[in-house]
Amino acid sequence: MAFADGIFKPSQGSSLGMDNSGTGGKVFYYREAETLANISASGYFDSVAAQLDVGDIILIGASDDTNLVAVATKVAGVITVL
Repeated sequence: MAFADGIFKPSQGSSLGMDNSGTGGKVFYYREAETLANISASGYFDSVAAQLDVGDIILIGASDDTNLVAVATKVAGVITVL
């Protein structure tokens, strides 16, 4: 299954103020009836790469588990989370 944009949301007051540059430190919530392994795969969040920066946190509610991941890399629009 592919990324579903309708359930990717920034948290209320999502800026954690981790640095002064305005990058990183945002928190997002993503819920989907898909496995955590699929959602955590490199490239899954590419369609929202413009909203994400390295260091951002995504709380994932998957069909089989819930987990927090961080955006580890953003290279040429490809997002990798850990």
